Amino acid sequence: HSEDSNLCSTDHWLAHGNSSRHIVFYGGTFDPITVAHVEIAKAALVQSSVDCVWMSPIYHPKYKPCKKDPALREKMISMSFNEEYAKKIKVIRAYEQSYTDGMDVQSMDFQAYTWLEKEYPRTNVDMIVGADSLAEDGPYTVEGWRDILRAIAKKNNRIFVISRDNS
Repeated sequence: HSEDSNLCSTDHWLAHGNSSRHIVFYGGTFDPITVAHVEIAKAALVQSSVDCVWMSPIYHPKYKPCKKDPALREKMISMSFNEEYAKKIKVIRAYEQSYTDGMDVQSMDFQAYTWLEKEYPRTNVDMIVGADSLAEDGPYTVEGWRDILRAIAKKNNRIFVISRDNS
């Protein structure tokens, strides 16, 4: 494999990571992954400072029942990108690494984000969330965002809130 094709591998990041590496973390149920999810990930790559998008399915969200096994959802994500984008989009298991039974989505996102920061300390990690998570009847509360926003702001990273027509 060429250096470019391995650019988004987590092994590459551990071996070559430095402060100039920049990823966007995109978590979600992806049950199933949709055209909108794919387009959002591709749009994140357009950001001039972004090297890769790392996508991770939430394993067992209590706010939204998932019918498909996480491993199947990971495979669906991987299969959703053509060769051009597949080099820069990586499926990771950030939620698997940080999940505890009964966690609310805010805690899952916070734990997954902080796990990435710990595993890849020389990498800037931005985050994508759906606006529906912030809706009044969504799974997040204002208080729950404080820890996530503090963690993101600590390294001057960014959070992208993506709106849907219905949120």
